This record gives sequence, structure tokens and C-alpha cells, in this order.
Amino acid sequence: MSDAQPFGARLSDMLLSMAELSHAPLAAIVHAYSAAMTSVRTQDDVEARMRAVAELHLAAASAEGAFKAAALHTRAALTTAMHESGAPGLYTDHHHVTPTEGARRLILTDTVALAGRYPDLMVQPPPEPDKPEITRRLKAGQVVEGATLSNGSEPGIRFTSIKIRLNP
Repeated sequence: MSDAQPFGARLSDMLLSMAELSHAPLAAIVHAYSAAMTSVRTQDDVEARMRAVAELHLAAASAEGAFKAAALHTRAALTTAMHESGAPGLYTDHHHVTPTEGARRLILTDTVALAGRYPDLMVQPPPEPDKPEITRRLKAGQVVEGATLSNGSEPGIRFTSIKIRLNP
């Protein structure tokens, strides 16, 4: 009897491993988001509520990146499993998932040879304004027809990490 794991079991283990890998960081982020939301709901003081909303924003921003990463990892695992197993597709409650072949795309291996042999296939990029130079001239008080400086954008906020010193 071979020590090799049966094909289906190997794929099943790979899918479980990928799901577990994605779960731990997501669970922590969901907990942080939930705690921040509870804090927003329970604060009476405006400054305390603003602090709680800031924590809520940071938790949501962390969740966005973590969930995107989890979606990429789990999609890759499912793609591998479906292609290796030959599964024609599967249904979830609201979706039909089917394996697809990658689209063919152009790979340019020698643009110099391509330009020499087929000059009609080469295109020149359209001229583009030199934005830093135009900005410099406008700030210096020069008139540049077709360009102007804005009065600024909408006010915003900036989040800056602070380091907490444990031993002063």
C-alpha cells in the first residue's frame, strides 16, 4: 500500500487548510469591528463617540484588506481543486461555479524586431501635459491657457499610527 494520500483526500485537506488559514485573522478583525460598533452605540460623549467611530473605521479598513486576501486565497484553492479533480461545476445557494480556461493573451517577446518588421503595428502614445511643470508655472503666477489651480479638495482626515512606549 502506498504512503501517498488519495487524490480526493489531498484536495479536501488543501481546501480545509486554506479555509482555516483565512479564518483566524478574519475572526479577529470581525471581533474588533463588533467591539468598535458596540462602543459607538454606547458612547454618550461626542469626543468618545468620535474615537469609537475612528476605531470602527480602522477595523473596517483592516477587514477590507483581510477579506480581499481571503477571497483571493480561497478562490485559488477552489480553482486548483476544481481543475485537478475535473469537477464540471458546483452550486451554492446563490451561484453556479464552473471551471474556466485562462484567456489567451499577447506576450511581446522582442519589441525591437517587431518594430523593424511591422512598423504599421507600432503606435505612438498621444502627447501628455507635463503636469508638474504646469503646476510650477501657475504657482509662480504665470498664465497657462487651458489649466488652472483648484482651491483645494474636500476636507478630510488622516490616520497616523502612534507608538506606545511601555518603558519611558
